[in-house]
Amino acid sequence: MLKYCIKRLLWMIPVVLGVAILIFTLMYFVPGDPTAQLLGVEATQEERDTLREELGLNDPYIVRLGRFLKETFIDFNLGVSYKTRQDVAGQIMEKLPNTMRVSYFSVIVSVLFGIPLGVIAATNQYSWKDNMAILLSLFFASMPGFWFALMLVMLLSVKWAILPVIFDGTWKSFIIPCISVGLASAAGIARQTRSSMLEVIRQDYITTARAKGQTEMKVIYDHALKNALIPVITAIGGQLAALVGASIIAETIFSIPGIGTYLLGAVNARDYPVVQGSIIVVAIIFGLTMFVVDLLYALVDPRLRSQY
Repeated sequence: MLKYCIKRLLWMIPVVLGVAILIFTLMYFVPGDPTAQLLGVEATQEERDTLREELGLNDPYIVRLGRFLKETFIDFNLGVSYKTRQDVAGQIMEKLPNTMRVSYFSVIVSVLFGIPLGVIAATNQYSWKDNMAILLSLFFASMPGFWFALMLVMLLSVKWAILPVIFDGTWKSFIIPCISVGLASAAGIARQTRSSMLEVIRQDYITTARAKGQTEMKVIYDHALKNALIPVITAIGGQLAALVGASIIAETIFSIPGIGTYLLGAVNARDYPVVQGSIIVVAIIFGLTMFVVDLLYALVDPRLRSQY
């Protein structure tokens, strides 16, 4: 098992390296001049040229790429923000916990809603319960996240005044963002759970378990659901990538100081070190998340454990 873990972690190196080269190339060729954002429209061309030389923006592509890769992967330095002149790594580490709370708490919400909804739909196929579960899944999947978030704010914050309108540093300020983001991804998990459960509950060992006199609850949750979880775990891991993107909207609406708002402001300001550093950190987090997902496969499937 240790050999498998090391192999999976080593595979992250070319992935993160590829992401770093891609995002640097995109930022190199994207239209716009960072000096225009930093100095304003009243700056002279001489002042802009001086700042470009100071920031190293006049160097050729291959020179800037080599310097960027060396600083990132050898010196472990994500650079300094053009706008604030602060260390990018320090700023990211300061804002990262809020983004992770929104993303991972949203996954918990989607799992708590999606898996039971999929189980109910599969065990009551073609009944009104199945139709209702499918209808709820389509509703949450089709509903714009920002609109749902605003409706929750109007209901829970403005009308009932039980939750804060914007981020205030308390755990309550994460409830509405996580619900609005998590319910949208719950639809995909519910559909995947329903599909996997329908395949499993028709297997012979499920019929045998019922013939032995076990309760329907034990058959469904101890035998069927456990064997149907592998594709569901894959869907949950894949949802994290979308949730990190969706958290940008949630952070903007609720003024949460996370990577999403930090990255959005950097894109508008052409702050290349912040954009590049943020994307690399997100890529590393996503790679580690998928590594944990692979380990969960072995946890729920004894056949995989026996191979390692």
